[in-house]
Amino acid sequence: MMSDQSSNLGEPASASLPASTTDRSSPPSAIEVAHPLMGRSDIQSVMLVSSTIKREALIDLGEESSVLNLEVLGVSYSTDLEAGCLFIFPSFRASSSRGEPDNQTVQFSIEATFALTYSVAEMAEATDIQFQAFGVSTGIYNCWPYWREFLQSISTRLGIPPVMLPPFRI
Repeated sequence: MMSDQSSNLGEPASASLPASTTDRSSPPSAIEVAHPLMGRSDIQSVMLVSSTIKREALIDLGEESSVLNLEVLGVSYSTDLEAGCLFIFPSFRASSSRGEPDNQTVQFSIEATFALTYSVAEMAEATDIQFQAFGVSTGIYNCWPYWREFLQSISTRLGIPPVMLPPFRI
């Protein structure tokens, strides 16, 4: 039986997670909630499942007034309990714009969604909140090198200076 869920990352990853039952003043982080799954999961595959690429043809991308925007658009997940598989689908966007805030011109936009497959031992014991937290923590962390390579490669093919993402830091 497969189950699908999603998480919008416009809010902090821990915003939708339950409050801790211990004497803490803040809710647990996504890493803390996902921790029980981390030791029981192995990544099986990472693949690009969709992308959207746009570039304004007649613009000078070397202008210093350009602003680079990097976003994690969201993370969804699906499970196959019988097979013991967890599927994580992180989506990213990089775009560049220039001009005044009320009159911006988008120079390029690159979006990508990846599918990560994990095998998970004792998966039936995990909760939806743990799967969600795993996606927004471990899923993004595992996918980041693939997003970095895709973005750098595609930006070069678009004839723009290569976009170099920094390493993902926790």
